[in-house]
Amino acid sequence: MFNAVVILGSAESAPLIRSVVAATGQVTVMRELPAPPGDYELSRIIHSLLPDIVFIDLSPGHESLQCMARIRELSPRLPVIGFGASPEARLLVRHLGAAGLAAPDGSPDELRVTIREAMEAVYGGIEDHLFAFLPSKAGSGCSTVVLHTAIAAAALGKKVLVIDADLRSSVLGFMLGVTPIGGTQAVLQAASNLDAFILRRNLTQQHGVDFLLSTRSLDAELPEWINYFQLLNFVRDSYDLILVDLPELINPATVEVVRRAKTIFPVCTTDLPSLKLTEQRLVELGRL
Repeated sequence: MFNAVVILGSAESAPLIRSVVAATGQVTVMRELPAPPGDYELSRIIHSLLPDIVFIDLSPGHESLQCMARIRELSPRLPVIGFGASPEARLLVRHLGAAGLAAPDGSPDELRVTIREAMEAVYGGIEDHLFAFLPSKAGSGCSTVVLHTAIAAAALGKKVLVIDADLRSSVLGFMLGVTPIGGTQAVLQAASNLDAFILRRNLTQQHGVDFLLSTRSLDAELPEWINYFQLLNFVRDSYDLILVDLPELINPATVEVVRRAKTIFPVCTTDLPSLKLTEQRLVELGRL
């Protein structure tokens, strides 16, 4: 979930904006304002609440545009999504720093897409030290490759994190001889409020490497792209190298890892089925 501030503007559009933002299921509204605030109040809200995203109703016109410009001055990297910009004002709104535009009467699915595009435009670029490993099929040795790559990098003095994203069929815990508790699932579920204590509590440290291991729990809630987005943003400045052991099928959650990885390494064996499925995996990657 993203923490948001919502700045309304008109009585007509307010119920629509309030409803569609809530219906996305991706946003926790920290503060809702009935109208664009003054400079002091806006500064206090932005600096004290530290929202992930701001939604603003642009229907009032000049007052809302001034508020958007002020948000950009206060926090240049804070994504702002504007509602209800007229066709004539869209270019100006973009110039003022809007990361996305939405219609008050749009669907939740449309707003989810706009939120994702806005967040990824600001925070979700390619990570130079993020590498993903994709098996052609189960038993291709992908986890073995990830494990030995991590240990070798740690032996060279690198600070390495391995994220076990094969949540249901992971074998890394078996290979390390440990039974993880919490692990990847717990951290992903806490991603919106992740801190160093939660991360450390769920890490397994072996061979000089930090492992975030899957518990293979059948009852854990399946993650969304937001969870990986927030996890990667939290850990990216703490490690020299981040390796992700992916499941064989890229899903709507792990696609976030694939999009941000500097390189994706397909892993296969020399048997014909594995080689053929590698071709299919490459086609799938090409469509993302």
